[in-house]
Amino acid sequence: MTALAKLLGFIVRLFPLSLVQRAGVIFGLFLFYIIPVRKKVALYNLNLAFPEKDNVWYKSVLKDCYINLGINIFELFYLPKINKKMSDELIKVNNAEIFEEGMNKGKGIILMSAHFSNWEMFAYAFPYFGLQNLNIVAKTQASEGLNKYIMELRQSSGNSIINLGLGIKEAFTKIKEGEIVSFLIDQSAHSQYAEYIKLFGISVPAFPGAVKIALRTGCELVFAYGIRKNFKYEIFVEKINTTAYDSKKDEDVNALVQLVNKKLEEVIRKYPGQWLWFHKRFKDARFD
Repeated sequence: MTALAKLLGFIVRLFPLSLVQRAGVIFGLFLFYIIPVRKKVALYNLNLAFPEKDNVWYKSVLKDCYINLGINIFELFYLPKINKKMSDELIKVNNAEIFEEGMNKGKGIILMSAHFSNWEMFAYAFPYFGLQNLNIVAKTQASEGLNKYIMELRQSSGNSIINLGLGIKEAFTKIKEGEIVSFLIDQSAHSQYAEYIKLFGISVPAFPGAVKIALRTGCELVFAYGIRKNFKYEIFVEKINTTAYDSKKDEDVNALVQLVNKKLEEVIRKYPGQWLWFHKRFKDARFD
């Protein structure tokens, strides 16, 4: 698998990005029509989140989701070829000054995002925005060789990876050093240490770790996401005001986790085809 991935990466980088992206569309359509991996999971999630919609709508969103995945896979292999000039042409960042203002305070930044549009592209290009490199909290792949290769792709612009298993402890250290730590907050968390919040009106477990670090350290808390438009990207950045929340109060931690997930839900409702519906987000849901 690792050798195949490296070969694909080599081939992909021989071509211009515009052609690679269109090849990603074709691959996404191939997955949708021929090998619909996790189709049942995605449809289950869509039915829970949008019970008022019909099968035609579900199929349309699912198709967009596979296309988005196909483009993401091909763009992931292309990452090492993207430089600052290409990044500037490809990505527009709104409110980038929020990061600059946060870094000037010297307390670090917790960046909360999700598996939305091409999250890999945004993280990769972050150092090209004239900001600090990211420390990305990420899960390791099952294959050691494939994991090493993907980590190399992710770090090829200067970012660092924090293993999810060591995430909170190492992230806390990086924040204390005034750096930026990025978390993806949209996967299901283990119910033993999760905060249950409402997502699409359903009680689901969510990661509280990033919020707790922000409250305990007084660092900036930022929510950001990007959308794809005609093979280009636009990133939206929003500062989350944490002054009214106390890390020692469980209800405050829960409320802040809920707030960020509510913002995520609003984005998903607006662009449902760009979220990764293949995760088992509702596997530990509590249906009241």
